[in-house]
Amino acid sequence: MPKHAPGRKTKVHSKDIRMQVRVYLLENATTSAKLMKCDGSIEPVYNLNMSKRKLWHRSVAMQSLLSRPAWYKHMAAHHKNFVRLKTRTDVCCFCHKYDKVLLPALRKDLDAVRGGVQSVQNDYFAAMDSHWEAMKAAGRTDPDDQLSLQYVKFMKLFMDKTSSVRYRTAAAPGTVRGRQDLKEAEASGATTLRKYIDILECCAHHFAGVRRQHERREQRENNLPPNLLVVQLDYMENMTWPLGPEEAQDWFWATSRESMTTLGFYVSFWRNGCRHREYWHYISQVMNHDSAFAVACLNDLLQNLYCPAATELEIWADTGTHFRSYEFLWNVIELTRSRFACASLNFFVEHHGKRYCDGAFGLQRHWVSQFARTKNIECLADMHAAIEAGAAGTMSLDPPPLGPAYYVKSFKPSPKTHIFKLDTSLCDIQIEHTYCIFFDRASDGHVRGWNFWYSDRVDKRTLGSSIGKLKAIKVPCKEDWRLSYRATQPEKNPLNVDLLKRRMAKQSAFIDSSGASRRTNFMQALLRREKQGAKQKAKYLRQKRALAINLKEGQDSSDSESESDE
Repeated sequence: MPKHAPGRKTKVHSKDIRMQVRVYLLENATTSAKLMKCDGSIEPVYNLNMSKRKLWHRSVAMQSLLSRPAWYKHMAAHHKNFVRLKTRTDVCCFCHKYDKVLLPALRKDLDAVRGGVQSVQNDYFAAMDSHWEAMKAAGRTDPDDQLSLQYVKFMKLFMDKTSSVRYRTAAAPGTVRGRQDLKEAEASGATTLRKYIDILECCAHHFAGVRRQHERREQRENNLPPNLLVVQLDYMENMTWPLGPEEAQDWFWATSRESMTTLGFYVSFWRNGCRHREYWHYISQVMNHDSAFAVACLNDLLQNLYCPAATELEIWADTGTHFRSYEFLWNVIELTRSRFACASLNFFVEHHGKRYCDGAFGLQRHWVSQFARTKNIECLADMHAAIEAGAAGTMSLDPPPLGPAYYVKSFKPSPKTHIFKLDTSLCDIQIEHTYCIFFDRASDGHVRGWNFWYSDRVDKRTLGSSIGKLKAIKVPCKEDWRLSYRATQPEKNPLNVDLLKRRMAKQSAFIDSSGASRRTNFMQALLRREKQGAKQKAKYLRQKRALAINLKEGQDSSDSESESDE
């Protein structure tokens, strides 16, 4: 039978492969509240922790089972309910252009290099291709295969060695012209390969930094020492109000809306032998997304947080200038001097990170939108109530301490007159080029600092380089906090009676004699709520029955397979 004869199941669709892939996906996914129709049945939707491409790259077992094209084909055919849910996160310009710009250009130029050399000697790359396939079979090649830095270097080395061997060999009669053409083709190809080697080495350094910082962050989260307090923070995109169940065009324009800043914190620590995970939402009408506001919120959080066993502090943030600044760094030094025996300030690589905070921000948007379906949000107090109500509902489904706790605080820091920054003239550090800075307090109270560059180097204290003398400079503030305000307040405008009169005059022939009121009576409202409740209950029962049928069918199929095996 032909390999791909109609009706024959290929390896991509075999049941054994499906089960292995499903187990791997479940290990790298979290459940969500969504359901979807998959192969005629209702299935729960799972949120993948990383992209499908990364899942394949990070598993040698999956690479041995399926090639990357087959992996995508298999996922689309059998695992539609495993998706990478979209979140409001920044896209890394380097990773995006690497995938969309660099790799297509590299593929095109590598084909041009091979074509130019093979036009002179057809079997030039035969030995190289066979050697590469042997390395690939042994699992010693990069997952990106022929678009990787390893392959480009391998190709360059092969061409250099081939050219060197030919240079030491005397030319046979009549081959001088051919050797010269081949030499020119090799020189042109080597120039192209050197250019891409330089570019790919820079990209590989970026990818390695992303991996190192993320792996260190997850390692600390999964193996949290009992004396460590981990804090991760980030700014959320501003939210605005008024919001409500009814749309008003007057409030659409930005001048008639007020804004709210949210600085989110994720904290993880041990207390009384129990692991605690908490999300804190600091909401404010202060529009300064700067280090001063972040410092004020962080200090307030640490004052309110009850974690007596924590003697070490580890802070994680993105590389935004509001966190990666000498002002924020000096505050960490002060925390080390006053409260913690040691502290570290860690940054995710540019355009990456923020996983925990982004999840909490998504919940906050959901809570606010749910609240606004039935009530108006017209001020910061209403927004506080909306987030607090949503947090209470979420915690009721997964109560702390087994589940995370959510807190919201309306915050306006005291007026600022000056700030303190680390004096860089007395120390050796460039904060824009490092991802990990560590401080500890000596027995005499003196704080010392080390630059470790990457967070996975902190465990070996000898790998850090001393920063030098730590001293602050006092800088006066030019302005106080910038507060959100509304240029117009359309809700205070008088009722436009003239417009209503003109409409009534034009539609007088169609007026309803029975009249109508703004609100429905009690019985009508009760009936509407009962109908909505009945619809929701019916939908829940349908989903429950569908899931029960799917589980029963899966159990029956597994039982029949076990009987056939016996």
